Amino acid sequence: MPEQQAIYGDDIDAERARQDKVSGEKEALLSWAYKECFGTPAGQLVFRDIMEQCHVFASIYTKSADIYYREGRRSVGLYLMHRRELSYEEVIEELRDLQYAKEPDLLKKKYGG
Repeated sequence: MPEQQAIYGDDIDAERARQDKVSGEKEALLSWAYKECFGTPAGQLVFRDIMEQCHVFASIYTKSADIYYREGRRSVGLYLMHRRELSYEEVIEELRDLQYAKEPDLLKKKYGG
């Protein structure tokens, strides 16, 4: 009986190791995909809009139940920052760069201005 339990235990350990490997590969792929998606000029413009709409850098405090709604929106922005592996400072710098440099160039390219 102890031998049989050892075999089952080995099977469980092997399955856990396989699941951990798959999970790690999925995380790496998702990190790459988020960086690719938001790394283009158009992606950066969309990312900036999402950060603004999610109020990532604004206070969410209000005296009403609206705080839960605002925190939910903010969580989406924080999730995207996490997926792109960016710090607050990096996002602020990226948003500032977009605001003052790339957005007009991107719009000129797109609309021929």
